[in-house]
Amino acid sequence: MSAIFDDLLSTKSLHSKDPIDQYIFNHSLRYTSEQLELLEDIKNLPEKIQPWLGSTDEAQFFFKYSFNL
Repeated sequence: MSAIFDDLLSTKSLHSKDPIDQYIFNHSLRYTSEQLELLEDIKNLPEKIQPWLGSTDEAQFFFKYSFNL
């Protein structure tokens, strides 16, 4: 992977080891079983694709508040 992306994956909450990100993932996000399965699939995508994916926690809150879900 290009050196440009060296720190990018670590900033993604899905891959983050930061205790705050882990707390949010474990306590604040409300994923269905299907969404959890997709997250596992995303983790297995080639590294060259992963940097282009949005943060899963940001996407969930965007949809929740944009569409009043």
